Amino acid sequence: MKDISKPPKVGSTPVVYDEFLGCLLKMECNNPSGSHKDRETTYLIKKFGKNKKYIVASSGNAGISLAYWMKEKAVVLVPESTPEEKINAIRRFGAKILVKGKYFYDSYKLAERISQKKGLINISPGVAERWRGDTAISYELVDLKPDYVFVPS
Repeated sequence: MKDISKPPKVGSTPVVYDEFLGCLLKMECNNPSGSHKDRETTYLIKKFGKNKKYIVASSGNAGISLAYWMKEKAVVLVPESTPEEKINAIRRFGAKILVKGKYFYDSYKLAERISQKKGLINISPGVAERWRGDTAISYELVDLKPDYVFVPS
């Protein structure tokens, strides 16, 4: 039986060998919201506090991650081109979602303005501290002692 009293674990995701590609793959999809964005989001929530309100501009995964962890304390801005399944996932977790702008950059600029006006913590991709949450991946990979590491982004 699964112990639901403990919070879901972020990181330490498994590595699997893909025969077709001939390489190891780090399964970041095994994080609670389904992507490596959980590493970034939880790092920033720990840094700024769980009792704060957050905003993020996203084309999907960063918004899903923030919605998963912060529920109604999250505001997620997505461009009109965001796939419906991503929008539905954000809604399902309870975040306020605003579909604004034709392009991601439009949502990003609006997130900046709203965060300044409303005092929300902006954790949009590209915000200075965001990358620190991903650093644990590098340690996990180094422990495997691979010959090469390829990092798609």
